[in-house]
Amino acid sequence: MNGFNAVVLALTVMVGCQHGDRFEDRPFLFDFETDGELDYITWKCGELFERTTDFRTSGQFGLRLTLFERDSIGLRIHKFREDWRGFQRLKADIYNPQDTTIALHFRTSDIDYAAPEEFFNLHFLLQPGLTRITIPLDSLRLPDSGRPLDKRHVKLVEILVYSPRRGTVLYFDHLRLE
Repeated sequence: MNGFNAVVLALTVMVGCQHGDRFEDRPFLFDFETDGELDYITWKCGELFERTTDFRTSGQFGLRLTLFERDSIGLRIHKFREDWRGFQRLKADIYNPQDTTIALHFRTSDIDYAAPEEFFNLHFLLQPGLTRITIPLDSLRLPDSGRPLDKRHVKLVEILVYSPRRGTVLYFDHLRLE
């Protein structure tokens, strides 16, 4: 191995060690402690995401989401480890700083490019203040067929607000599987 190849190999190893595990290879866990976690959120027009210390329940940072007037916007997470076997529940800490209740819509799918009838949906009323959501994975069933979520192939996680008021703010932290 010549000197140039040795340097390239050493730099490759160093860069790989700095980033640690890829998010796709680890269990579903989002504490928003690094900017890299924001790369696993699908951003859409009408949403503004930022890491913040204003709200956190685990670590030094949480996620602030500011919503503008638009249909079906919110937090969409992708590129995580799809195999959720061995886990019983999905949990999330969400803070609503508004004085009003917000309707949240959780949905997931075990199919790439799912049609609306292939989404597993749950609805929550988010009261002002902190809400700790727990979703038993075995409770996720398709409304028409009753088919349970295939925990071997979870493709997406979305927590949406339909038609929010302009300037609606939500905070998220410690999204995880247990």
